[in-house]
Amino acid sequence: MRTTIFIIWRATPYRFRRYIDRAIIKALLLLNIEYLKTSVNQTEIFIVPRYPFTIMAYFISGHYDEREISFIRKYISPNYSFIDVGANFGAWTFSLADHFEKVIAFEPDPECFGCLEKTKLHLNRANVSLWNVALAEENKEGVLYPSKSNKGDGRIYDPKDDDRLDGIKIQIRSFDSIVKEKGLNVEYMFLKLDAQGAESWVLKRMQDSLKHAKDVILWTEVQSAVLNSAGENVDSFFSLLKDLGFKPVDLHNNFGEIDWAEGVSDLKNKGDFCFRLGQVVG
Repeated sequence: MRTTIFIIWRATPYRFRRYIDRAIIKALLLLNIEYLKTSVNQTEIFIVPRYPFTIMAYFISGHYDEREISFIRKYISPNYSFIDVGANFGAWTFSLADHFEKVIAFEPDPECFGCLEKTKLHLNRANVSLWNVALAEENKEGVLYPSKSNKGDGRIYDPKDDDRLDGIKIQIRSFDSIVKEKGLNVEYMFLKLDAQGAESWVLKRMQDSLKHAKDVILWTEVQSAVLNSAGENVDSFFSLLKDLGFKPVDLHNNFGEIDWAEGVSDLKNKGDFCFRLGQVVG
């Protein structure tokens, strides 16, 4: 049934797909379904089925960054700590929870976090630690501005667009302060960073951890328009990564190094990027 729906959805002209999404959402609301269990990348997770992108990515498709996740499994040792910044509903968190020995997921949105807790309990994943906070440069109370259409597009700053719900009070922490507080082992890290424009703020307060790490693999989403709405830009973000010692690498080719000068123009045409700070994957 699900495969049939996905085939119909893919064959439908893009401008009409939203009607399929909305019809599914309306049906789920009529059934009073607040949380929906669905299979993503062969892993069962819980989602909030009220948002078009959520329905498409997690319910209709069921394949979320599956190719990238398969390469992570292939090339990164299980003894790395997986740090998932911007976990959303946990597609990455729980798709890789049976691979990595230690998983630490950060998600500030209360509804998404509730789903993460349900999934952790459902899958009995004791190796997954969940933090209901946003990561940035300092420890403070902040505001999350959720998106009306995409539950994965909450911002910890006001982007002043037309796609925002009322702000939600949240806690903001720096990564280094959490590492110090909990005594976390971050010598070897795989870091998935999807902070909707706040990526630079996260990394600036990871510097102590990065200095003491032996190897860090960074997978991050970079969108020019999103960075601009946060007062940042792609060039400044790449400069920060370079200053921190990161080098661009090819995830699909066993992390083969890409020259900054030759690769930067190509990098700007992509939405997802892989960088490395260290030597050999253990």
